[in-house]
Amino acid sequence: MFTSTASEIIDQMETENIAQRGEQLTTDFLSMINNFHSEKQPYDLELEAYIHKIKYEAILNPPSKGLKKRGVHYFHPSSASSCLRELYHMAKGDKPDDDTIQPHQKRWQKLGGMFGDMIQHDLLAIHKHYQKMTGNEPTFIPVYTDMETKSGDVIKVPMWEEFAKTYGVYSGVPIGGQPDGILQYRDGSKIGLEIKSKQTSSARTSQFSMRGPDFDHVKQVVAYSIMYQVDEFLLLYGNLSKKSWEMSDEDQAKYPDLRCFHVYVTEKDRKELLEKFNMVIEWVKNGSPPKLDIHKWTFNNYKKVIARSMARDEIREIEDEEINLGLQPKTKSNQSLLSKYEMILNYIEKIRQGKGSL
Repeated sequence: MFTSTASEIIDQMETENIAQRGEQLTTDFLSMINNFHSEKQPYDLELEAYIHKIKYEAILNPPSKGLKKRGVHYFHPSSASSCLRELYHMAKGDKPDDDTIQPHQKRWQKLGGMFGDMIQHDLLAIHKHYQKMTGNEPTFIPVYTDMETKSGDVIKVPMWEEFAKTYGVYSGVPIGGQPDGILQYRDGSKIGLEIKSKQTSSARTSQFSMRGPDFDHVKQVVAYSIMYQVDEFLLLYGNLSKKSWEMSDEDQAKYPDLRCFHVYVTEKDRKELLEKFNMVIEWVKNGSPPKLDIHKWTFNNYKKVIARSMARDEIREIEDEEINLGLQPKTKSNQSLLSKYEMILNYIEKIRQGKGSL
């Protein structure tokens, strides 16, 4: 008969407590947002003027001015789970790709950004109007920080985007970026907020299709945890594709357009990410590029420089992987991956022959 050790029991209790708190945080956040969006929205010109004013002042006198050191290549939180080869070229200071993209992709990106803007706007409105609208205090409010204007005045600004942008060196690793939000929960604790969008289908955020946050996004908030000393985060996903205008209670529960997940960042998580970035820095010092991750090719921003810098043995290894994959059962996933290998190898050949745009 096996029995648990005292440390195992304590770890299990801590895990259960974190899960219970996470459930409470996500439920409270979604309830607050949904309650606010169910009410007639406040018409507040003073709030709109404040938002435009602080953005204008941040343009004139950026809060992060002077923090970014010349000649230092900073890792970005959004690249926390990127291909190691991509990170290698970024840390070297190589030129990223500047290809044009398909027009719908730019609209896709912009809509995602606009969704984040909307949530941040409404968090400010909730702080100001929620109690009067609903009779209840908001469970989350923005954390505010001081920003100096060009004229020398100091104004309060929400701790997100350009108002919270920072650059620093953490355990030897330069990291720079800006969060989607740092909020204060009703118990006084600080909770980070990361906002993402989904746009392909209303089912993309269904209870069946989405069981948890994306791995890449979890790694991203680990970086923010390092930068802002925050352990807990909410990952909010907004689906911009709706099933229909009128929805039954059953469909609203089955196909919610907002999903929220709690992430608790541990010291181990932070240490692992810093070790990964430090490993990239060492590769750059030694001139030893790591292997290309085929699975992360689509959003790799250094395709051209990678194609030009690859040794013949590296290309041959990818070709061998393609051959071996072709010998596997012809499943839908294998065929899709095989097409990706073919596309990547064709791209590498085109760039190395000088046929790609430079």
